[in-house]
Amino acid sequence: MTIRPATVLDVDSLVLLNDEVQSLHAAAIPSLFRARPPAAEVVGAFRAAIEDPAAVWLLAEDGRPCGFLHAQFQERRENWCRPALRVCYIHQIGVHSQWRRKGIARQLVAAIVEEAEKRGFVRIELDVWSFNQNAREAFRRLGFQVFNERMELKKPNPEQR
Repeated sequence: MTIRPATVLDVDSLVLLNDEVQSLHAAAIPSLFRARPPAAEVVGAFRAAIEDPAAVWLLAEDGRPCGFLHAQFQERRENWCRPALRVCYIHQIGVHSQWRRKGIARQLVAAIVEEAEKRGFVRIELDVWSFNQNAREAFRRLGFQVFNERMELKKPNPEQR
């Protein structure tokens, strides 16, 4: 297993790896995720994100691409209620279902932790959807802890009254 920085030459592999994750999210929350976004839009978005100088994309390979991590190093400025904060924010981690539970996510997270330490970042954050129990448990096993929760107010549809 190797973990290496991804480049724009890896966009097609990253898009394929992301497709499984996108489908999972779209099935769980179709009001927030598109089931089949247009391929050109996905490729363009991934290409732009890879070219972001604050971003890091890592690709896990075991003979072929099997997982990825997309993170961004953010310098959050001080404001009236919060101090300045340097955060490595993990936007996405995806491991193809054939390679899950083989330590790939652990290796990807270890690699981004090492990169964060090199850059002097000590805080690493990510979001996880509440429906995704497998991901929630995986992140807990990797040492992540809940520090914030996001909620929504679902108002009844007037037509259903």
